[in-house]
Amino acid sequence: RSEDDIEVAYSRQRDALARAGDRAAAADVTLCVENIFRFEPMRETALPSRLAAVLDAVDHPHVRATLDVSHAFLRATEARVDFMNEISALAPFARHVHVHDSFGRPVESWAIDEAERLALGEGDLHLPLGWGGIDWDQVAARCRLAPGAVVNLELNGRYRAELPGQISVLRQLAQAFAACAPRPATAV
Repeated sequence: RSEDDIEVAYSRQRDALARAGDRAAAADVTLCVENIFRFEPMRETALPSRLAAVLDAVDHPHVRATLDVSHAFLRATEARVDFMNEISALAPFARHVHVHDSFGRPVESWAIDEAERLALGEGDLHLPLGWGGIDWDQVAARCRLAPGAVVNLELNGRYRAELPGQISVLRQLAQAFAACAPRPATAV
């Protein structure tokens, strides 16, 4: 797994995304590429800033990003890079934003089920906003979302009872994003 091999893979990815963008344009849809974190068997996943660079190089109006804030938090923590800089780089490409909280702790323990990972604060927990370690005020202040971006709350089913209270939190977050965007973001 040399750096040259990774660069060849990214080149192929750019070509494939450009072709997929042409097909998306023909169907009058937008293809959104979501940032993810490392997990087995995935050994290479792009940091959000790297995904932003890929999308910038592809430069196709029908190929954009889904910015998953918690995924970015996990990936930035694992790579020991600045989380806010990472999401700030990807935000202008985002047409869809997944919001849910976590502690930014990659799965490193022997925990084998969801309850154990939750107790340890590890992984992509899909917690209600405000329950984890993400500073949502800073996220909204640093992210300049693309016009018309959709902000989507993704909660684990175990938190269904929290949904009524989360709606107002999500609306406030969408308004904070909108204050920084050329056109308002939409909460769903």
